[in-house]
Amino acid sequence: MAFSHDLKSKPLGIAVDDVPVVLWRAEGAVQALVDQCPHRSAKLSVGKVVEGGAIQCPFHAWRFGGDGVCRSIPLVTGAERPAKVRAGRLAAREAGGLIWLFTRVLEVDEAVPPMPSLPPSMTEPGWHGDMIVREWDAHWSRAIQTMLDVAHIPFVRARTIGAGLGRKIGKVDAAHLKLDLRETGGGAYEMDWGLTDPVTGGESDAGWLAFLPPNGMSPKVPVKGETKQGGARVPKEWYLHIFCTPTTEGRSNQFVVPRRNFGRGNPAWAAADKLNIVVLNEDKRNVETAWPSRVPAPTAEISMPADASTIAFQRYHWKTFVEPTLPPRGADAVEAAE
Repeated sequence: MAFSHDLKSKPLGIAVDDVPVVLWRAEGAVQALVDQCPHRSAKLSVGKVVEGGAIQCPFHAWRFGGDGVCRSIPLVTGAERPAKVRAGRLAAREAGGLIWLFTRVLEVDEAVPPMPSLPPSMTEPGWHGDMIVREWDAHWSRAIQTMLDVAHIPFVRARTIGAGLGRKIGKVDAAHLKLDLRETGGGAYEMDWGLTDPVTGGESDAGWLAFLPPNGMSPKVPVKGETKQGGARVPKEWYLHIFCTPTTEGRSNQFVVPRRNFGRGNPAWAAADKLNIVVLNEDKRNVETAWPSRVPAPTAEISMPADASTIAFQRYHWKTFVEPTLPPRGADAVEAAE
């Protein structure tokens, strides 16, 4: 994954799940290959984009199209050039200000796999915000698990977005975290959450979030008032879309994509987007020091009912990327996400 605005006229080299990738544009469209010339393994990203939209290797000037087919080999006639000389072709899509990658090498005529669906606030006009990315020394699954955890907010984020929740907890003895998690298909879910007072039965709505398989989540930031959109008055809305992607072994990028339907051009709201850097860094220490870095099966850790959102993710992650069946539950674990 990469930001669209980072890919300009020159090739861009990135790493995704330990696969070196080269990105470039041909007539505006994103192209992606494994960042390795099949000749002598030079990085294609060090080369250049040439006429016709091909990428040229910096070593021996071999040229490849976005389909991976070798277009030209200097000092070799067409008859001598092997017909099957190809670089590894990858699927890439551009949407929501991001370039999305599938790191499995595609066959010659294989169709590009469909993209996961994105929230309307990332694809429809009228939404905006300043995006950021940070790389952490952590497995991507541990990062996204932490982003989905609402129980840590009043403690880890006590000086920022968790301050108000912390004050509410301090005023209510034995405050209880109430979660309403609803599966929406394919491992995705959305969840309303808030505090309840077990004595009075009073409830306090705190927030809403959604898990976007395989590696994204979207919390909704509470905001009041209305704004003008498309000639009509609509409620103000503010989302933080976060995607955690593997780079090299044991490392991951955290892409934060804030989207608001109000406040365009307002310096105060632009400054609020910068606060996302502070909030993101509040999680960094716990994520980077967790062991194991990759989240284990949900049966391997002790969980409570307040952990429903993270358990749902762990189940999805384990069954999708590790094993289709979960290992036996530990004797001390508490089922929290039935």
